[in-house]
Amino acid sequence: MVLDYKSGSSSAENFSNWQEKNKLQLLFYIWALENDVMAQNEVVGAFYFVFKNMERHRGLGLRESGADLFPIEGRSGALTDITSKKQLIEDLEKTLSEVMSHIDEGFFPPRPRDEDICLTCPWKRLCRAPHLK
Repeated sequence: MVLDYKSGSSSAENFSNWQEKNKLQLLFYIWALENDVMAQNEVVGAFYFVFKNMERHRGLGLRESGADLFPIEGRSGALTDITSKKQLIEDLEKTLSEVMSHIDEGFFPPRPRDEDICLTCPWKRLCRAPHLK
């Protein structure tokens, strides 16, 4: 089980939104733990633990895992099966492969997914993003 600590719930998403909203941190943790030659354990759940309200119901949990680390009531949007989890990991591996190919080719320009963040970014005067010139 993976828990990622967050101060607020605004960035905590269930697995169904991870790819679309580019929230790949928990999925990357799952991938890394399951591909570690030393550990090679199956991750049965990955949830955000939000300090503000002490909740841990957003993320991903396997229905058939039998993991009883904490109750799963109220987590129906976070529950999935092994097939869906494997598909998420395959999609992540494809994304990682594409990103690594671009880096190998020397192509990694500053292109934020959401340019609105640039308005408050402390690095905007140094950034090479074309929309800031």
